Amino acid sequence: MPNQYFIEMIQSTFVVEATDTYCLVNRFLVAAKSPLGAIRKVPRRTGCYARKAYSTGEQSRYDANNACVCYFVEQADGNEIEHYSRIEVL
Repeated sequence: MPNQYFIEMIQSTFVVEATDTYCLVNRFLVAAKSPLGAIRKVPRRTGCYARKAYSTGEQSRYDANNACVCYFVEQADGNEIEHYSRIEVL
């Protein structure tokens, strides 16, 4: 049975920490067996492919190859997701 993963795609205007300054955020709710499976589905939709930068156990960060874009992947929590609008389901 697939798990639900919450992915935030953040586009920065500068090459700094993604949580400090950003200009665009896209949010996705993805059904997949693993975080890797989830992150493989989103770039097919956005066209911006990435590779893993780090993982803390709860959250993983993937950085785009040739852009100021990063993805944050974590297992979806129903309470947390309710606070966001415009979540695209993949």
